[in-house]
Amino acid sequence: MKLGLEWLREFVEVKDPKEVANLLSLKSVEATISYFDLGVDGNLELLEGFYVAKDGNRVITYKDLGFGVEDRFCLGGQLSVRTLSEALGYGEEIIEIDPTPNRGDLLSVYGLGREIAALTDSHLKPLEAPELKSNAQGLIEIKSQDCELYIGAIIEELEIGPSPQWMVKRLLQCGVRPINALVDITNYVMMLTGQPLHAFDLERITLPLEVRDAKPKEEFITLSGEKLSLGAENLVIADRQEVRALAGVVGGLNSAVSKSTKRCFLEGAYFNARRVRRSFKSVNVRTESSFRFERGVDKRGVKRAFAIALEMIKELCKGKIVKVEIVENLSEEKILRLNPEKLRLYAGKEVKKEDISKALERIGFKCHFENGVLNVKVPGWREHDIKEDVDLIEEFMRLEGLDNFEKKRVCVPASDKEQDLIEELRDRLTSLGLYEVINFSFEGADVYEILGLDVPKIEILNPLVKSLRFIRSNIITGLLKTCAYNQSRHNYSMAIFELDSVYKSKRELYGAGFLIVGEKRLYPARNYDIWDAMEVFHEILKFTQGLEISREKLGFLHPGVQVVYKKDDEIRGFVGILNPEVAKKLELRGEIYVGEVLFEKPVRKKPEFKRISNFAPVVRDLSVVVDREIEVAKLVNLVLEFANVEEVKVFDIYLGVGEGKKSVGLRVKFRDPGKTLSDEEVNAIVGKMLSLLEERFGARLR
Repeated sequence: MKLGLEWLREFVEVKDPKEVANLLSLKSVEATISYFDLGVDGNLELLEGFYVAKDGNRVITYKDLGFGVEDRFCLGGQLSVRTLSEALGYGEEIIEIDPTPNRGDLLSVYGLGREIAALTDSHLKPLEAPELKSNAQGLIEIKSQDCELYIGAIIEELEIGPSPQWMVKRLLQCGVRPINALVDITNYVMMLTGQPLHAFDLERITLPLEVRDAKPKEEFITLSGEKLSLGAENLVIADRQEVRALAGVVGGLNSAVSKSTKRCFLEGAYFNARRVRRSFKSVNVRTESSFRFERGVDKRGVKRAFAIALEMIKELCKGKIVKVEIVENLSEEKILRLNPEKLRLYAGKEVKKEDISKALERIGFKCHFENGVLNVKVPGWREHDIKEDVDLIEEFMRLEGLDNFEKKRVCVPASDKEQDLIEELRDRLTSLGLYEVINFSFEGADVYEILGLDVPKIEILNPLVKSLRFIRSNIITGLLKTCAYNQSRHNYSMAIFELDSVYKSKRELYGAGFLIVGEKRLYPARNYDIWDAMEVFHEILKFTQGLEISREKLGFLHPGVQVVYKKDDEIRGFVGILNPEVAKKLELRGEIYVGEVLFEKPVRKKPEFKRISNFAPVVRDLSVVVDREIEVAKLVNLVLEFANVEEVKVFDIYLGVGEGKKSVGLRVKFRDPGKTLSDEEVNAIVGKMLSLLEERFGARLR
């Protein structure tokens, strides 16, 4: 959210903007200071009763100001300036904040001013508004428990024209496009108080309006002309004929006000945050209104915002307020109890009771002590994120500054053996010079399709981002995206790994993956190679069991530089060089070495100790012919099962022994710890070995 400091200073003193931005970033929300500039200027001229801006003979439009519409820019009222830059405050200071999802109270001028006043312990000017009273009935019917408050007003004799210069300036500095005085007032009040409002053309609707659940496949066309198919998850505002607005999200084209509107129905309401979130996600429509409702607006401040809007409509649109109806069923104000002793345990030091209440009262909480316990009434603008006493402790420590509390080591008993092994694996990979990264568990299908992997089976019904609708089934996809992100920013050398869960159908597996590329060191210069990759891969394998080498090939790896591991006929691991064709599609540079292992749980393999024999070994070379699809690793593993077999090496693989056959040369080293083996003893073992190889794999001696 952006807003001009000139507007903010109406409510709180801001001496040094950069210092305030730093203070907000440390204690509340990320904030930056910039300077307002739309990149265009022009002379203001009176035309048809209002002012337009001209660049030469061309009238400047909102498209020139970056809003994408061809409507001409115009100003109402009287002006004392001659150029567009003077009217809009070019060069004025702008503060921009990026609030966390739990701090919807900061999404307004007054809300941010309240926070700054609390952090700087300065005066906050009250936001004045006349008392709002209900004088009518039958305008509204609430048929959903997700609407605790609804206010409607009939306004007549409207004169709607362009907004005055001071309002247009403030809206543009907030990044909001002015439309006409009536609509601009609703947006202005939203930016001022954080409360969204909406105006319906009274000639295009019939009263009463209903707040209800949408009917299955009920159609609705938004203000922008987008046609939506609604369902039970959507909360709507409707009359007897059709839906007129998607509650908390957007108004309908069929009830929109225009400059010719003479009678309107103004709406102000409190809608449940979760319901609004489900609603806009189901139709993929996000607005400034939904952005605030999903984070929680101040349900106890709706009346004040509505009253401010009515006063502005009377002043700027000459509107006559005919009827006002308030229908409310607000929950009781939230009161929490905080024991100072609990705060002391969390803060690590004694804190005076008076200091606790003073700090909390700075941000709008009402406090009083009773029997040694602090009773805290939570203001409406913080009811969404202040749930229990530990939240109050966090608020106190945040306001005091976390640096003012002593850091103490927390000692807890180790209880999760599996997690301990993951930490050990993490330490091993870090010791090899790799950096850990953390990627989203949500992914799209794009990288899977490029790699030729099956798209993940588990799909999210309401994804945060529509393109990221799957829960990942591999680790390597996220690492490739991380590599692409870095290389697009000219970082071509990296050694990274990730440890996290992946999901195969209904099974959760643990994944360990890595990616290395580029220079391992600058001097003496050396690039990463396959042996570096194998070193990392073998370190991961130490925490697994039951994996066997497979002859299967993966298309996204270089056909000549890859090893694939299986368990129960399912691919569970691989290591190799990324196929250059795949790397090209992903816009990656260099030889990229990747590896991944998926396992049910990590294991700690106990080292096996054997006494080294003092006696000479006996070595025999065996060449056996088997079917080509037989994996060599299976032959080796079988031979190692025999007693007194110390080592097996593959010294030759020859394919010219007949169609569908291959010859495998095995060098077997025999040794007994207590004596020198005789030829007869070795021959007996070899005989049994060949018989078992033939029985299991159809092997015959060449």
